[in-house]
Amino acid sequence: MLFAFRYFRVLRVVPSVFIGGFIVSTLLAGIQLMSDSSSAESALNPVLKLQLFAASSGFQLPARRGYYDLLLTSSTARWQVAVAHCGVSIAPGLLTWMCVVLLELTVSRGNHAAAASAGTCMAFVAWSIIAWATAVFSSRTAATILWLVVMSIPGVGYLSPFAWVGANASAIRPLALFAPYAVAIAGFALALMAIARRPTPLEGSQ
Repeated sequence: MLFAFRYFRVLRVVPSVFIGGFIVSTLLAGIQLMSDSSSAESALNPVLKLQLFAASSGFQLPARRGYYDLLLTSSTARWQVAVAHCGVSIAPGLLTWMCVVLLELTVSRGNHAAAASAGTCMAFVAWSIIAWATAVFSSRTAATILWLVVMSIPGVGYLSPFAWVGANASAIRPLALFAPYAVAIAGFALALMAIARRPTPLEGSQ
């Protein structure tokens, strides 16, 4: 599995432009928190948006174009390839989120922890996996368009991960809190099975 992680890291599953965006988002969040230590919710919004786009890296399309041939023909099990692809896709956004958590705790001297609340954890962890699983069968471009359309539909605010950033567990209904985790687990399982069991013919051979 280590080979798969290194392979996807070298291949830059998450392009440099996203990495740069996460770095800038971290710096801006730090500046905002230093001026107002209780503003973690608004500081995390651009990070979460960027994470939804970055985690939607897509698997099948690049695989069919031959980008993963060396990995798929190696001795690495397909399920390990799926886990590595997911890990590399969601890691930059999760690391950025953790940096903001540390920044908030440091600046507020432990008085504020909205960035580490139950709602924020659900928004970042569950929805990162959902974003990855949704894009497995498509491309990053198509997944990005899908997220932009969904975020612009009136009346979906309650279902949006942005609505839960900073929310404590006591303020969220148990179903609303755990449903995204269940969807994430189911989506991850379906995506893993698809990568592990479905053939991946090259586009030129179809």
